[in-house]
Amino acid sequence: MAVEAKEKGLLYVFIILDKYGIKNNNSILNMESVTQIKNEKGEDDFDIKPYLEDFPFSYYVVVEHSSDLPDVIHTNIKTTSKSIIYL
Repeated sequence: MAVEAKEKGLLYVFIILDKYGIKNNNSILNMESVTQIKNEKGEDDFDIKPYLEDFPFSYYVVVEHSSDLPDVIHTNIKTTSKSIIYL
């Protein structure tokens, strides 16, 4: 989807509503992704890293309060527009 969007000149910004905030363990910012791997000895092991590190969208923003959405969207459009103009 991201490649197709780029070919069409589109930019997707994924907006994540995270009501918990970074100080809460339930926040997406504190979630981890676990992948089963083989270690040097060939034994099963686990690779643990922050969930958003491999998030499938290149551009995303985490918003804690839905009341902030208008400002966040406005700022993202403004910033993106300036970036596109200077490319």
